[in-house]
Amino acid sequence: MKYIFKRQRNRNDVRCLKRIQLIISGCLTMIVGIFTIVYTMQQSQLAEQNSLKETLAAEILHEQVIFEDYLNDMLENVFRLSKCNCSECGLNSDRFKQHIRIKTLNALTQINLDQKKRLLFFLYDNKLIHSNCPSRLIDLTGADFSYLQLSNERDCNLCNISLRNIVANSIEFINCDLSYSDFSGSNLIGAKFKNSRTGRSIFMNTNLTNSIFLDTNIVGLWLNNSILINTKFSRPPLDMKLYNTDLLASSWSSEQIIHFSFDEQFNSVYNTRLSDGTFSQIDSKQLVFDEGAELGV
Repeated sequence: MKYIFKRQRNRNDVRCLKRIQLIISGCLTMIVGIFTIVYTMQQSQLAEQNSLKETLAAEILHEQVIFEDYLNDMLENVFRLSKCNCSECGLNSDRFKQHIRIKTLNALTQINLDQKKRLLFFLYDNKLIHSNCPSRLIDLTGADFSYLQLSNERDCNLCNISLRNIVANSIEFINCDLSYSDFSGSNLIGAKFKNSRTGRSIFMNTNLTNSIFLDTNIVGLWLNNSILINTKFSRPPLDMKLYNTDLLASSWSSEQIIHFSFDEQFNSVYNTRLSDGTFSQIDSKQLVFDEGAELGV
């Protein structure tokens, strides 16, 4: 009887041992499988990170090559244009300006924001986007300077700059002198002008929705046919041209827009939607309005 019991117990021990071995074997297999999966995922992530680094390095190198090629290509054409005076230039100047325009627009799509800033100052310093030098003025229609930040890091003196018909949404000007500048026809949605000077500048047919003019000289702005919905100003309007302008929800009150004056300087306001949704005096002659008509008003 004892023998049978002992034999039965041995059989149970063997079964238990086999089960333990099976469990251990299964656990080892699972551990190896998990390790393989984790290792594969880590290698995949590492490969992806390396690929991103290589791609980023290639993009940076490409941007630098494009920018340097652009500057090198510009030297000869800018040198030729520099021989022209600001009021008159030879017949070949149009060919040089068209070449600069094409090269500039192409470069802007392939370079980073810092290089765009340097390009802008390069054009300005060589009087290629200077409204006081019309013979050299380059047409930058469609150029994209969105999200650019310009400040007093190099004095930011951009008086008389001409940036007509550009896209510059969320652009920032901080401690900049933009007096007598021309942004006609441009999209400047969400633009910020802080501690700057924009006096006597032209913003005709310009979209300034959600823009901010903080502690900025805004005397004598031309805002004809422009959109300034929800635009904020820290100073009242003075000596401004406001024909067919949309000022809905702007920070200027209707009283400020129509009646504010200083030193016998008044605002000219016609056919304009005021901040409260009402309309200013209607002048049917100004309902169809172009730049030529404005000069005769």
